[in-house]
Amino acid sequence: MAVKITIAPAYEHLRPLVEEVAATGSDHPQAEVIYRGRNTVFTLPAQGLTVNVKAYKIPIFINKIAYGLVRGSKARRSYDNAMKLLAAGIPTAAPIAVIEERRAGLLYRSYFLSIHAQGYRDCRYIDQEPDYPSQAQGLARIIYMLQKNAIVMRDFSPGNVLRYRRPDGAVDFCLIDINRMDFDVRSRQELDRMFG
Repeated sequence: MAVKITIAPAYEHLRPLVEEVAATGSDHPQAEVIYRGRNTVFTLPAQGLTVNVKAYKIPIFINKIAYGLVRGSKARRSYDNAMKLLAAGIPTAAPIAVIEERRAGLLYRSYFLSIHAQGYRDCRYIDQEPDYPSQAQGLARIIYMLQKNAIVMRDFSPGNVLRYRRPDGAVDFCLIDINRMDFDVRSRQELDRMFG
């Protein structure tokens, strides 16, 4: 078994926690599970921060080969895509680390760690809010930024766009579940199809 850990330079001080996650997974004694389904999402406290950990399910055999030899794991893509989004000025949770465990060269377990989007909720039923027109404008800015930067988010859905109402009433947005994205997309039709 081989474990590869990549930590964002700004969060190197969280290496002990990242190594604990690599050793324990969602069985970490301080893990608070917030979603359990195909994947498991849990949070951990760390030096005044709340860390979000997405534990991806163990892939089926063919995907173990694909993620081990051909393409990066979902966790790796989430980490890399978060870095690219932030560099383009598009809001997403700050990436902390990616953990990839391989057995016989094939991907087994993987984890993506990021800063938890505290107080955010998804955009389901956004159209039922009294200030929907202004929130829709904020959402349109995110869409514009994706298109301007030639980025296609393959899973652009209300559950993967989070919003947070600040004390002054303004609403901030944040993209999550970002492992399925294409960059440098030059087809206008492809860019527009994302928002169907």
